[in-house]
Amino acid sequence: MSAAKALADAAGGLDALVSNAALLHYESIEEITKPTLDRMLAIGIKGTVWGAQALLAHRRAKATVSLLHMTSPVAERGAPRTSVYAMTKAAVASFTRTLAVELGPQGVRVNALAPGSIPTPGAVGLTSKEEYARRAAHIPLRRLGSEEEVARAALFLLSDTSSFINGEVLHVDGGLVASL
Repeated sequence: MSAAKALADAAGGLDALVSNAALLHYESIEEITKPTLDRMLAIGIKGTVWGAQALLAHRRAKATVSLLHMTSPVAERGAPRTSVYAMTKAAVASFTRTLAVELGPQGVRVNALAPGSIPTPGAVGLTSKEEYARRAAHIPLRRLGSEEEVARAALFLLSDTSSFINGEVLHVDGGLVASL
């Protein structure tokens, strides 16, 4: 039994899904190996497709369900040594807009969040304190974001408070993308 089916059975169906899986390797395009590329594409793109299918297959019989994808500002602005990651996140943003149009008539809202520099436990091991300080200096709010700020934005997009928002990518980045 799939995890989605088990959860749907226990909860009486699904009404929301956050698609947050990704793999980031800070490597130049010359350094990317086939196994790394395959894994990044499988997690970042294929996993997003399979997640959408799971929500649709097990959705609760209600007026609206919500699908939330996680993308990134690098999908729009680029950053050194993130080419494959940026490509997967740009694909997720495009997938979000396309699914919003395709699934909207069925009562499915599809949006995305693009968090900026957020020092999560998983990200801290990839980035030095000096790099985080450099990033904060370039963010118009002059600070990094927090996990709580991203979570509040996610809850907003998943809730009925955002019932007429569909196909959007909300940047939770302190104004970084707007400043470029």
